[in-house]
Amino acid sequence: MVTQSSTDLLSKEGESVTFNCTYSAGYPTLMWYLQEPSNSIIFIQHDQSTTDDLIPRFKHRFYATFVPKERFFTLTISPVTAEDSGIYYCVLRLTVIKCHYTGVQEKEGYEVR
Repeated sequence: MVTQSSTDLLSKEGESVTFNCTYSAGYPTLMWYLQEPSNSIIFIQHDQSTTDDLIPRFKHRFYATFVPKERFFTLTISPVTAEDSGIYYCVLRLTVIKCHYTGVQEKEGYEVR
């Protein structure tokens, strides 16, 4: 389960704003998306992104912090511009770890070694 800070945030141009996201279990990949007023949805970054991975619009202003032990993922925008208006989504995608197990069943009269 993902919990995102749900309050509406208002700020002035030039200020900072931070969005918080926590999750309850697993080893997910976490991502931030922006839904613009035009309803376009733009990928911002995931928990392993670096500044170099960001599109020019977000570089050097959008910063994510991922703390796996605390199950915490934040997005800070500084400085904020009018272009940053919209709805921000924290998205969790669970990583499935595939494990193989071969069970051995004893048959009557046979010993398993």
